[in-house]
Amino acid sequence: MIWFLLSVFNILCAYVAEKTIKKNKYISLLFLLFVIVANTIIIGLRDFGVGTDTLIYIDSYFLEGGRTTFKNIIFESYEERDKGFLMLAYISTMVSTNSQALLVVCELFIISFIIFGMYNLKKVLNYNMTIFMLLFCLLYQRESCNLMRQYCAMSLLFFGFSQLLSKRYFVYILTQILAYSFHTSSVIFLMIPVFYFFSNIQNQIKYYYAIAVFIGIVAILLFFYYFLAIIGDLNILKEEYASRYDENSNLYSYSGLSIRLLPYFILLVLIYFVSRHNTISNEIVYMLVVLVISNILLEQLIYVATVLKRTAYYIGLVSLVYLSMVYSLKNMYSKIIAFLYLVSVLVFAFNDYNKSRQTIQGGTYIYTSKILGL
Repeated sequence: MIWFLLSVFNILCAYVAEKTIKKNKYISLLFLLFVIVANTIIIGLRDFGVGTDTLIYIDSYFLEGGRTTFKNIIFESYEERDKGFLMLAYISTMVSTNSQALLVVCELFIISFIIFGMYNLKKVLNYNMTIFMLLFCLLYQRESCNLMRQYCAMSLLFFGFSQLLSKRYFVYILTQILAYSFHTSSVIFLMIPVFYFFSNIQNQIKYYYAIAVFIGIVAILLFFYYFLAIIGDLNILKEEYASRYDENSNLYSYSGLSIRLLPYFILLVLIYFVSRHNTISNEIVYMLVVLVISNILLEQLIYVATVLKRTAYYIGLVSLVYLSMVYSLKNMYSKIIAFLYLVSVLVFAFNDYNKSRQTIQGGTYIYTSKILGL
């Protein structure tokens, strides 16, 4: 119920922000601020264990943050720590002597950059913030309680993408560098600016570029451990992650054909229909196609280890922006297919929540908060 109510609140605030952004941007910003405050309180003040990673590294980071200094974090080597998250821990120790402060600061960081990214993207893309927030709550919000370091990187890059589209290239580059300090898997996001620049090419060569990228992803899927060894040797990926995902790890991998491809199948049908009827620009269709296909391919890493499907989240979060444009189309058939996609996502989100309640690997997302009395 808490997750449901929080999601409804977020969606309603996004709806008001969407409706008022052209009439009065201050009211729009106020309701987006409500989202930041509500999520920071509800998610930040959750009990430890709501998201199993809270039991794994929050206390250790907080203790390390209390022992270090800003200068040490910048200039010293921390092989077993992500410096960006250690900086958040350092800041948290200034707020409180309780490690709960790190959960609060972390959620404030994540939701703030996502909201700032939403608002800035609205200035350059005619997308629907309400639909974006709806899909975000269904697909990604819950996991922010568990994959905190990765979500810090994701939110930074989401904001950075809004700066890229506004031609503030230095700011985007800065967010890419900072994101790497939170989670080295953030290098995957580099695909998105490449695709964006491809989309602006006015001839067929951009499709060959995209196909080349897809072939590269498939090659990584087929020879994953070989590429992992190379990436590990080059220190692109932290040794901790390289050893966690190698072929000797005990991580569970998926087997058999996944029914989770159904929403993607519906989505591809929707994109095909939209492109045939020229209802949105070729650049937007191109971004939709390449982001969705990249997302599908990266999710197939679930056959190597279930946790590796999380690498697709970097792509998936941005794809929601372009997908939300489809829901604004007036064509009845587009709306029907888009509705079917939304229903399929809702079913799988509900199913994932039920599964994650029952398994430690799933994250245990039953919401409790002793501080809030919930």
